[in-house]
Amino acid sequence: MFDLKSLVTKAVEDKTLNVNEYIFMPERVDMMVKDGRLSCVLNTNGKVDFIYHKNGITEVRSGLRKSPFTSFRNELHYGVYDDVVDEVIEAVEKIIGSQSKYFNFAADAE
Repeated sequence: MFDLKSLVTKAVEDKTLNVNEYIFMPERVDMMVKDGRLSCVLNTNGKVDFIYHKNGITEVRSGLRKSPFTSFRNELHYGVYDDVVDEVIEAVEKIIGSQSKYFNFAADAE
């Protein structure tokens, strides 16, 4: 026996939760984090970009909108994208903390 209500509910959820069918108002949130500048950008197609810039090094991570019915600022506030932000900051910190075996431009500046 089919449960008609759950079948219809599932079909409606599938239609309304498809982020690719929405057009979002672009938003940008800029802030200073760990002595670097973090920009969080919501694009009209639902793609979210996280751009972190520190000491001349810039790293970018992107993802899809996770909660299309929640405001972008609330998603940021509640830590929905904290894992992506951690990744982008760690990538920049790793580059800043490393040094090339072959190039040493700091010695040329003296």
